[in-house]
Amino acid sequence: MFHLLIPITIVIVIVDGIKFILRCLPNTYNPHKPEGYLFVSPAEEFRLGADSFQWPYRSAYWSLDPSGTFPLSTEDANMLGFPIIHIETRIHGDSWDDRVYDALRRFQQVKGLNPESQETAINLGHPLYKLADEEVPLTCVELEDWPWRHCNLDIALCQKLGHYL
Repeated sequence: MFHLLIPITIVIVIVDGIKFILRCLPNTYNPHKPEGYLFVSPAEEFRLGADSFQWPYRSAYWSLDPSGTFPLSTEDANMLGFPIIHIETRIHGDSWDDRVYDALRRFQQVKGLNPESQETAINLGHPLYKLADEEVPLTCVELEDWPWRHCNLDIALCQKLGHYL
C-alpha cells in the first residue's frame, strides 16, 4: 500500500486505498444464456508506472471463441444475452479541517519551506508523486459513509459514473 498526497483546492487528501472492481451483472434486457468466454486483463495492465494506475483500454470483454481473438462489442454482447460487465473504481482517503492545514503551512514557512511546493516532501525524503501529464476529466462522487456506500448498482448512478463497459 502507498500513500499519495493529492492537492485538491486547499485540501490535501491522503489516499490509502484504491480498488478496481469488475462484476458481471445479469442481463435483464436479454435473459438468453449464450455460450462464450469472458476475458479479463491481467493486473499488470492496470499499472502505468511505479505509482500510476488506470483501467486498461479493454479491461474485460466477451468473445465467442476461446482464444479471445475476436472480442464482441458491448452492444453485441448485450444483444446476445451475455452478462453486463460493470466496472467501478473506489478511492478512499482522509483529510483534516482547515485549521490543521493552516498550522501545517505556518510550520513549513517557519522551517523555511514553501508550503505551496513539494519542498517539504523533498526535505523529508519522501518520493515525489505526480498526476498524469494530461488532464483527464474525473467523474467522482464523495460518499460520506465509506466504505459502506457505493453505487449500489443503481442504473442511473452507474451510467453517470461510467460503470458499464
